[in-house]
Amino acid sequence: TVGHRICSTLALRRRLAAAGRPVPVGDPADWPWADFEPVLEDWLSEAGYGLAQIIYNTAVVSDIDRVVIDGAMPRQVLERLNARTVQELGALESHASMGLPQVSTGTLGARAAVIGSAQIPVFRRYFSRDYKDMPL
Repeated sequence: TVGHRICSTLALRRRLAAAGRPVPVGDPADWPWADFEPVLEDWLSEAGYGLAQIIYNTAVVSDIDRVVIDGAMPRQVLERLNARTVQELGALESHASMGLPQVSTGTLGARAAVIGSAQIPVFRRYFSRDYKDMPL
């Protein structure tokens, strides 16, 4: 998805490579995150914008009151990403006819994706527009 291409650690790795910086491997929790500046700052800004767009678009079509941003990165980086997302979402709020969800920082770390993927059957059942996911 577009969100993954912009907001994922894979997107950060691609940015680092494009900037001629060493590309980290292995567990993102073990990466030398402080060494990624200023590329990290640019990624956080773009990822925050992308996540805000995703949250806004989701909130417009479904009744959600909270979004949790989490992932396999140090808490400090995750909190910076959350702050950017909240800032960008605030800019979109004036366009919303309803309240937007609260955004909080998760605590699951690397397990967040696995637990989040457990929601895929719910998505396919109730939100997918793919014909093969529709009940007959």
